[in-house]
Amino acid sequence: MNHPYEIEINFSNVCGAECVICSRPHGCGNKFFMDWNVFNTLVEQLKGIQFEMIQTSGNGEAFLNPHYLDFIAVLKETFPKIPRWTYNNFSMMTRERTDVIIEEHLFDKVHVRIDSLVKEVFEKNSNLNQDIVFANLKYFLSKNKKIPVVILYNDIKKYYEKCRRVLGKL
Repeated sequence: MNHPYEIEINFSNVCGAECVICSRPHGCGNKFFMDWNVFNTLVEQLKGIQFEMIQTSGNGEAFLNPHYLDFIAVLKETFPKIPRWTYNNFSMMTRERTDVIIEEHLFDKVHVRIDSLVKEVFEKNSNLNQDIVFANLKYFLSKNKKIPVVILYNDIKKYYEKCRRVLGKL
């Protein structure tokens, strides 16, 4: 293969979570969100290369960018045969956004990371409200019939133990 497999596009350098395993700070410079000029330039440049997948996440909460779903709709229209994946913590995956994503089939796969089923551990790890995250996820799962959802479960206590072992701190 003489081309990149995956293109990762980050639409936000800001995040409402404070996950302890995150590699902060996000991005650089003073632009918090990708704007239309940058996005349009990116799309034009992507037309000139071959790639297999678009992944939209990382570096922050994409939903904080008010144009996020509009950008995804353009990517779908411009590259209709290229799968679009997202990694999202579901803290801002509102019912309205879920309905748009499902109705317009904006993503071909959705990933969500859950670090603990224990509310206190989940919330201390991420600074997110577990009730909101789980309610948003349940709504998405109840409405969605086509988009595969991958739940990435990290048992955060086991993750810490592994890190301690690797660092020789047990």
